[in-house]
Amino acid sequence: GTYNKERIIAKLGEIEMDDSVEIVLIEGAGGKAFCAGGDIIHLGNTTRENQMHHRVKTFPKPIISLGDGIVMGGGMGLCCNSRYRVGTTRSMFAMPETKIGFYPDAGATYFLSRLGDVGMYLALTGNRTRGADALHLGFVTHFTDRIPDLREGILACGSEDELVECLESFQPDDIPDLTFQSNLLEISKSFSAPSVLEIRSRLQASCTEFAAATDKTLSAMSPIALCIAHRTQHP
Repeated sequence: GTYNKERIIAKLGEIEMDDSVEIVLIEGAGGKAFCAGGDIIHLGNTTRENQMHHRVKTFPKPIISLGDGIVMGGGMGLCCNSRYRVGTTRSMFAMPETKIGFYPDAGATYFLSRLGDVGMYLALTGNRTRGADALHLGFVTHFTDRIPDLREGILACGSEDELVECLESFQPDDIPDLTFQSNLLEISKSFSAPSVLEIRSRLQASCTEFAAATDKTLSAMSPIALCIAHRTQHP
């Protein structure tokens, strides 16, 4: 589902003043998603949303988000701006804003731009990052499929040191490799271009299936949104 930014801002204000609270845990309700973002009806009112994400990013107490299931748009901002983030094999991260004529916001101009050409690729295409790929890209800090047990462990923590130890104890040794490792060279070659037109020109000049599929994806996006997203991804 979506989130209510005013309620989150207000609740964080209460928690900051409550000395009995050491750790903040954010998780989705319903089992399908962590959060699919804000309500598109309020798309034009981004100031308060940005304030909410800044509040999460700078909150003095440790915030941990359980990014199990769908984590999209503002939901990705909410998760990625948390101090600790947990992904699972069910995790599906995406910033699909260019498809609706907008650009990746909610802190994405920070956390995607730090990924260089891969960040540009994700910002423009809105393609999904699944499972352990989120750990490799830094969207999450930890990875496990033992969410119920982890939740119980987190609730028993009384300090940030205990929280870190708990998170690390649930992380498996055999993390899967990045699923699109073989496409990194193609991504770097195309998405390092200085403009969207040049990105598409390089993709169209390539003879790989990946390049053709990626260019087809970009052709379905808002041209203006792509240009704005490209500009905002330069740190």
